[in-house]
Formats: sequence, C-alpha cells, structure tokens
Amino acid sequence: GTTTAKVTMVEWGDFECPACASIEPMLKQIIATYGKNPEFNFVFRNFPLPQHKSSRPAAEAAEAAGAQGRYWDMYALLYENQKEWVGSANPRALFDSYAKSLGLDLAAFGAALDTHTYASRIARDSQDASMLRLNHTPTLFLNGVEQKNLTLPMLTAAIDAALKQ
Repeated sequence: GTTTAKVTMVEWGDFECPACASIEPMLKQIIATYGKNPEFNFVFRNFPLPQHKSSRPAAEAAEAAGAQGRYWDMYALLYENQKEWVGSANPRALFDSYAKSLGLDLAAFGAALDTHTYASRIARDSQDASMLRLNHTPTLFLNGVEQKNLTLPMLTAAIDAALKQ
C-alpha cells in the first residue's frame, strides 16, 4: 500500500504462534481482496513471544527474505510449514530450504541470519508492542483500533466501512 492510504491493518504476530498460523489463510484472503487497492495497507509487525524459542530466528528469516523482495513469500511459508520447523532440532536448515525454494541468494540470506542483521528491527517491533501493552498474538489493528472479532466477515465489514469514510 501507500503511506497515504485511508485504511491500515497491522498484524502483531509471532511466526511460532499456532493462532497466528490459523488466521494466515484469512489474512491472505483479505490481502487478495484489498491488496491492490491503494487505499489499503497491510503491515506485519514482529512480536515473538518469549515462550517460542524459534520465533525470533523465524522473524529474522522473513526479514532476510524481505531484503531480497520475498518477505511475503517467506511469511506464507513460515506459517504454512509451522508444524515442520517448530520443535525441529535444526529449524535453520528448514529456513534455508525455504529460502532456496524461493530462489533467494543463499549466501546473502545465510549471512543475514548468521550476523543477526535484522535482530534490532525485530527488537524495535517487540518494544513497540510492549509500549502498546500487547500480551498476545495475533493482535490486529485497523486504523489504530484493535479488532477483537477475527473473522473474515467482521474484518471485511470493518475494512469496507473504513474505506467508505
């Protein structure tokens, strides 16, 4: 979207969170419906919860893919394959395989993960979430208002109403 969009939806999520993975197909539908509308933005903010030991590395993998223009593709792969990498003895190998499947420059991807290039960005997102007193994921905001009913009909109605204002 654009910085001047009328409607901004922000997801505070954790790639290891089962509830976040469960709403990903719905968010994919919302993005398919509204994503080309210049009056709509969708923003993902990292909020890795402390009990999820692989959520920060997963967030770093998404950010590293984003540096190569494939953030949303990695976002989708992480959620779609969550059961595969969560609890894995070596989730990094799986993240590398996802990067390979996306045709990423594996050396650059690996270097970003090895040096934690995006750790400060993820930490800033987490600090922002703490300042907002968020304590769970997923948390969705629409134009700054937390959405409590995370169903497709309710979110679509809220987006449509906001677009009409």
